[in-house]
Amino acid sequence: MAKRGSLIVLLGLCVFIVMIMFLFLPVGKSIAAEFNVIPSLSLSEEYNDNIFLDSSNSKKEEAFITKVIPGIETFYKTERTDLRLSGRLQQSWYSRLSYLDELDQYYNGSINYILTPSLSVSGRAGYTVDSQPDRDILETGLQLTDDKRQRVNYGVSGAYAINEKMNASLSYDYSKDTFLGSDPLTSDTESNNANLGFTRDLGTYGPGPLTGRMNFGYSRYLYSDSTVDSYRATVGLSSSLSEKWGFLIDVGARRSDTDFTDIWNREKTEQSWGWVVISSLSYKARYGTATLSLNHDVAPAGGTTGVTERTGVTLNLTHQFTYELSGTFATSYIRNKADKGDYGDLGTNIDTFYFTPGLRYAINKDITLDASYNYLHQKDKIAHTTADRNLFLMTLRMQHSLFN
Repeated sequence: MAKRGSLIVLLGLCVFIVMIMFLFLPVGKSIAAEFNVIPSLSLSEEYNDNIFLDSSNSKKEEAFITKVIPGIETFYKTERTDLRLSGRLQQSWYSRLSYLDELDQYYNGSINYILTPSLSVSGRAGYTVDSQPDRDILETGLQLTDDKRQRVNYGVSGAYAINEKMNASLSYDYSKDTFLGSDPLTSDTESNNANLGFTRDLGTYGPGPLTGRMNFGYSRYLYSDSTVDSYRATVGLSSSLSEKWGFLIDVGARRSDTDFTDIWNREKTEQSWGWVVISSLSYKARYGTATLSLNHDVAPAGGTTGVTERTGVTLNLTHQFTYELSGTFATSYIRNKADKGDYGDLGTNIDTFYFTPGLRYAINKDITLDASYNYLHQKDKIAHTTADRNLFLMTLRMQHSLFN
C-alpha cells in the first residue's frame, strides 16, 4: 500500500506540474519565458561488498542492488521568476538481503523572485523518505542503519543590494529527521540555521576583482536527550583571479552551548569554543574543472545522539575527453570528532576517506551511461576498529524534454 501511495504522489506531482504550466504560461502572446517538463528514468546495477560497513570480515554483508528510478522535473523562468519542482522514486532490490528492499521518495521545490532591482527573495522546501545505510556517508562521513528516515526541510532567504558595492543577505533553514526504527543509538533530529551575510566589492587587486565577506550565524540542533546552540562569526575574501582561477575563504570563531542528560540522568551544561573555516580553490579550463575545498565547523551527526566538529577536505576533478565521453574523479577525507561531554554524553572520533573515479558516455542528448567505482575506508578511534568498502555502479539514464 505504501508503494502504491508513493506512485500516486508522483502522479499527483505530474498533475500539479501541468496545472502550473497552464497557470503561469499566458495564452495568446509571447513573453521572454522558459518552461519545460523533463520526465526521466534511470536503471542501475550496483555491487556493494560491505553494506553495513562492518569492521569484522565474518559479519560483512554483500549484495547486488538493482534500482529503478522514475522521476520528473520542471522549471518556469522569466526575468523576475525562477520556479523549479522535482520528484523521483527509487525502488531498490537486494540480491541476498530482501528485507532491505525499499521504495525511497524525493520531492523538492524552489522559487526565486526579484521584487525590485535591489531586492530578491527565495524559498525552498523538500520531503524525503529514504532507507539506505550509506545514504549520507559521502557527505557526512557517517554510516547509518537501515532504519527508514522521513526528512522535512524548508527555508527562506532574501538578498538586498545596499549600494553599487555592498550587498546583504539573510536566510533561515529548518530540517527535521524522523527515524522509523527501534535502534537506541538512532535519534530524531531538528536543525535550525540562520545566517546574516554581507559582501563588499573591494576593487581590483592583482589579476582580478576582490570581494570582502562577513557572516554571522546561529544554529540550534535538538536531539532526544540534548540541545546544542552554536553561534559563529566569520570574515573572508573571494575573487576570480582570472578566467580560469578563483578562490573563496571565510575564517572565524564559534561558541557552542550544550544542554544534555548523562547516563546517570543528570542535567548538564557545557560550553566550547572553536574555529570555523570555509574555503575553496577552483580551476576551469576548456575541457575540465578542478575544485579543492577545506571546511571545518560544528555539524549534526545525522542519526546519532549529538553533533560533532566536522573537518572535510575534498577534491573534485572533471575532464571532457571527447564530445560523448567525460570523466570524473572525487576524493575526500572527513573527520568527525566530539570529546565526551562537549556536545553530549557520548564521544565521537571517526575518520573517513574515499575516492571515486567515474566515466560517462552520452549516447545522445537524452541518454547517458555512467560507470563508477568507490573505495571507502573508515577508522573509529574510540572503538579501535577499521572498515573498508568497495562499490561498483553502472547507471543508464534516459530523459526527454517535453517543451523545447
